[in-house]
Amino acid sequence: MMNPSLLLGSPTIDHQHQGLFALLERLSSLPRAQEHEEEISDILGKLTKQLQHHFLTEETVMDRLAMPSTLVRAHYAAHHRIVEELTQLHMDSMAGRQRPLETIIAVVGQWVYQHIVEYDLEMKPYLNGK
Repeated sequence: MMNPSLLLGSPTIDHQHQGLFALLERLSSLPRAQEHEEEISDILGKLTKQLQHHFLTEETVMDRLAMPSTLVRAHYAAHHRIVEELTQLHMDSMAGRQRPLETIIAVVGQWVYQHIVEYDLEMKPYLNGK
């Protein structure tokens, strides 16, 4: 469940964030990584696709907002970095070099949560007509 303090006030973006947290909850609900390697890889693939779609949505929205260009550039760079890292994590998983499930959950959860707190919440005043 997503913390209400992370809501931006954009129904589309907030819904996408909730979908990302739902995938993280699915990962967290798996009892043992060794018995669920295929499912973990599947979830990582879905998470990668959802994040790419979500980031495109955010970038489209940011392009229409009157946000300072320094914030927009930093936000775009964060998107690029997360997609690269998640893609590598997914590729490692598909190649049988999967990290422990607890590590995957912690790393991916931190990416999503930290990105929302550090970057997405900066959009909130502009979304709400700063």
